[in-house]
Amino acid sequence: MLVGVVQRLAPEVSGAGVAFDQRHFSMAERVLTQSVILFDYLRLMLIPQLSALGPFHDHYPLYGGWPPLAALAALVFWLGLALTAFVFGPRWPIPAFAALWFLAAHSLESSWVPLELYFEHRNYLPAVGVITGLVLLLGQFAGNKGRLVYGGLAVYAAVLAPLLFQVTSLWGNPRVAAEAWFNHSPSSSRAAQFLAYHHDMAGEPLLGAQVLDRAATFDPRRVGMQLRSVRLHCLGGERDSTIAYRHRILDRIPEAHFVHSRPHHDARGLEFILMSINDGSCTWLSLDDVNEMAATYLTNPHVRGRGEAKYNFLAVQALVARAKGDVEQEIELGTLALEQHMVLTSARNIGRKAADNERPDLIQRLLVSLEGSRPTHPIHRRQWQETVDELTEELRRIEREQVG
Repeated sequence: MLVGVVQRLAPEVSGAGVAFDQRHFSMAERVLTQSVILFDYLRLMLIPQLSALGPFHDHYPLYGGWPPLAALAALVFWLGLALTAFVFGPRWPIPAFAALWFLAAHSLESSWVPLELYFEHRNYLPAVGVITGLVLLLGQFAGNKGRLVYGGLAVYAAVLAPLLFQVTSLWGNPRVAAEAWFNHSPSSSRAAQFLAYHHDMAGEPLLGAQVLDRAATFDPRRVGMQLRSVRLHCLGGERDSTIAYRHRILDRIPEAHFVHSRPHHDARGLEFILMSINDGSCTWLSLDDVNEMAATYLTNPHVRGRGEAKYNFLAVQALVARAKGDVEQEIELGTLALEQHMVLTSARNIGRKAADNERPDLIQRLLVSLEGSRPTHPIHRRQWQETVDELTEELRRIEREQVG
């Protein structure tokens, strides 16, 4: 198990500098912000607050402006606590255990590894050590005041019980939960998209669009939310706002930022628009509009320099070509996308279409790209070899037919 963990983390640590280029924060900002987040984790562990408990924390503020006094003070406190626990551990083993357990359990996601900033589930394991330590301390110091101590614990449990009921009830009603989480965190893109999704599923696209429009005001460079909003405006039959949004999006795409370092979310937004056009539910956007937006994304510097990101938007253009019935253009764009970033299932699909259309040149290009992306993982290597073998056989078949 330990070997597996090391193998998984090694690329993350060694490539941390590159990964931080794809985040909306630097390594220093992450470490400083995590020192403040640790206090939030501890506070919500012991004194939960209903409005603060939820799955969406992507809007958490960064600490990095100079001078970052609050974050530096928090960082010094945690380092001092760790040192104190080590030095005085033999004398005060239970507090030392609780402190070191909490810090050790948070050490991975609260360090330099370029993960996202905040998730509540990261606090589950650290809470075990803290709660265990507190229970052992109370047991030691109860003595003759046992009734007072246990009475206090009973009151504490009684206060938390209604909160527990409210939280579980909220999680049991996704629509109400979506409203509550967005109202508490209107700047969270994930909370906004979650609520907009529920409006969409309930046949209320314009209400979903209003949610996304409100969230987008906190950072207009989040074009991904605006893509989802323009689709909902289109589904709601709003011609003028759909056209206005399309023009605004085209203007913003070249400078768009991907807050969660995931350009493929924007590509997915284009795919949703494309599906709505294909099924006839969105009549105020066209296939050419989707193609133009995908092509504009390829001019964005955050996309232009990243093969995987380019793959996403070239793949969208290939889907547009498929929707138009232009198979030649589809396989050309699909091959170009795979030359940027290899995806085995896509390589097989494009390779088969190239074979059906007697395009050995494209199959050869796919094989060259496959050779340059040979995986090291044994399972992936087997899938890779099966793909290479299939395309090689298709290439030989075409060559035999041409000779014959």
